Amino acid sequence: MESTSGDSTSEPTPEPTPEPRVNYDSLANELEILKANIQKRKREITLLKIMLYIGVVIVMVGFFYSSNTLQKAQIENMEQQVQRIETSQYEHLEAIQDDINSQIRQLKADVATLIDNPAPRGNRYIDNILIENSVTDMEGALSRLETESSGTKRKIHQVQNDSKVFLEAYLNEPPNPR
Repeated sequence: MESTSGDSTSEPTPEPTPEPRVNYDSLANELEILKANIQKRKREITLLKIMLYIGVVIVMVGFFYSSNTLQKAQIENMEQQVQRIETSQYEHLEAIQDDINSQIRQLKADVATLIDNPAPRGNRYIDNILIENSVTDMEGALSRLETESSGTKRKIHQVQNDSKVFLEAYLNEPPNPR
């Protein structure tokens, strides 16, 4: 049987839901928790920023230190190379000076021999050529010598002047018939 009035089998009517009650205390607590979390995050972010800046400073100090160390090593290497070059040049100049000194001694000995034992003046042309060539060779060797020592420069200049005077005197000397 069906009942037409007051259907008990019909859909149940929903009960009205109570409106959510705002709990001000719980909301205040949640706000306090959020505020504390925000403060905590701010401190963590500040700490991370400080750590980042310290890291950047450490990297910069390391870079400058390594650059400075590398520069010092390069300067020391350059100083050693300059010293090696100076030593090499000094030895080279000494060798040239020794060569010039031996040529000067040889020329002095040759001149002394010519003065003590003059050659027959029959072939003065050959004598002039030999002496002129010897003096020219000596002056060429002297002109190649580069030195900063004032004493050596004076000696070189003196030898050049003496050789020119000798050459002029010899070439202008009248032949001595024997």
